[in-house]
Amino acid sequence: MNRKGVIVTGYILKEMASSFWDKLSQYSTLPKPVFSEGWLINFKARHAISYKRRYNEAATVDRIQLKSDLASIREELLRYYLNDIYNIDEIGLF
Repeated sequence: MNRKGVIVTGYILKEMASSFWDKLSQYSTLPKPVFSEGWLINFKARHAISYKRRYNEAATVDRIQLKSDLASIREELLRYYLNDIYNIDEIGLF
């Protein structure tokens, strides 16, 4: 998964590598390599890419509903001064 929450699979990585190969002119005279599972394993090791499992709430968030809820919360917060707004999370007061 990347920073924006999009899940990037091994298939996507291999397809993107193939696409980049085609677009880079310095490789135009070279034979196109096979982007195999072995290539993928080495690529992920070389760039410290690993599988990250999403746990608890992050795994079950409905992103469309989240946007709607955040809009409602922001609208409600407009009624208060910034000095009166706090964020209390499960682990403490921020």
